[in-house]
Amino acid sequence: MREIDVNSDDFKIGERVREARKRAGFSQERLAEKADVSSRTIHRVENGGGTSFSCIISIASALHTTPNDFCPEEYDFQPEIEKRIMFDMFSKLDEKNKEIVYIAITSMMKGMIAG
Repeated sequence: MREIDVNSDDFKIGERVREARKRAGFSQERLAEKADVSSRTIHRVENGGGTSFSCIISIASALHTTPNDFCPEEYDFQPEIEKRIMFDMFSKLDEKNKEIVYIAITSMMKGMIAG
């Protein structure tokens, strides 16, 4: 997969990842665990090292956000990537919360069909 230059003035991905991690109240180690990457990877990303789109997707998913939040507007990620993030977040829910999401989506769909 293509490498993203997080040192680029246009991207500033490292800064954006760090800000999102801190807003979430995660240490680098905790984010690494949730994103299924090494803490060294999180450190590298936050400090301007290159990373892949796949890594950014994993980090975004762990922070319950999207890759678009880390990149400039002209780098809009495809809807398929957004779907993957949603499925990843859903798969990490416990059974009780999965049921809540299922009920909410089902209710919304019924309302859309009826409306």
